[in-house]
Amino acid sequence: MDARIEDFLKSHDHCRIGSIDQEGGFPHIVPIAYLYHKGLIYIPTSSLSRKVSNFTLNQKCCILVDVYENKKGKGVMLQGSATATKGHQFEALKQLVESASGWKLDAWKVGRIGKQKVDVIVVFRPQILGSNW
Repeated sequence: MDARIEDFLKSHDHCRIGSIDQEGGFPHIVPIAYLYHKGLIYIPTSSLSRKVSNFTLNQKCCILVDVYENKKGKGVMLQGSATATKGHQFEALKQLVESASGWKLDAWKVGRIGKQKVDVIVVFRPQILGSNW
């Protein structure tokens, strides 16, 4: 991956992630926090979220990181696959995410009404890249 794009991904921590809704086949897109680390994107979330249930049946998804400064937009779009980690793998990735980001995931409340706990780390593996510089 181009160094400019990696620097851009490292300098931000929020994106939009799109998955395919399993009920109607429509795109499901939500804003979410992320950590970019060594070519992968880590997304703390709840196992009860729709995106996690979508990834169970279809791992294909898309991530968009974009900013607008001085009336000009710039962004990176990544397509790839996402898997939700649980159990021991979740605990290991939780430690990685917290140490690399400074986040305290046990204190986070997520979900539509902000009552769910982070109990999953989604690992996104980019395969196709697009950028707007």
